[in-house]
Amino acid sequence: MSTPEDALALALSRLQEHFAALRQAADDHPVDGESVFTDLYGEGADEMAGQTSEAQHRAHQFRRAWTGGDLSAAQTALSGLSTALARLRERLYLDLVYPRLSELNELGRERGGEWTPWAAAVQSAVEGCLEPLARAERARDRCWERLSERAAGGLEVRRPGTGHLETGHLNIGARNE
Repeated sequence: MSTPEDALALALSRLQEHFAALRQAADDHPVDGESVFTDLYGEGADEMAGQTSEAQHRAHQFRRAWTGGDLSAAQTALSGLSTALARLRERLYLDLVYPRLSELNELGRERGGEWTPWAAAVQSAVEGCLEPLARAERARDRCWERLSERAAGGLEVRRPGTGHLETGHLNIGARNE
């Protein structure tokens, strides 16, 4: 069974792949000229790949803290991860999706020729980044849920010699009578 940490690592890895594809699409512009969009999408992909690396680092810190039982360090790592994902979402949507995609498509229509399929390829690459980002955010949310449950009294205990995980909850305030 996959853990939220596994899902998070996979989503961030896929996001990194999609930003590389976006960079490649931007670089494959027609040879008959330049456009502000070639730099905008190429540099944007590079910047977001760097931010994704930061998110991957934070996810790794979370996994290490989580498995080591250090809830404070896990919380700090998840907070940093949330910040990194928020920056990614903001940059992706505000700078590369809205209103840029409509402008990009207009460029393809105006210039015609090889620019039309280039604009379509860049748009497809940008849109391909949306789902892995959403998956990473959902996995991050599941990590927060697990952390909250554990901090609120949920216990996970590994039975010695078996590797099996048992889950229980503390009843804080209950009296033994």
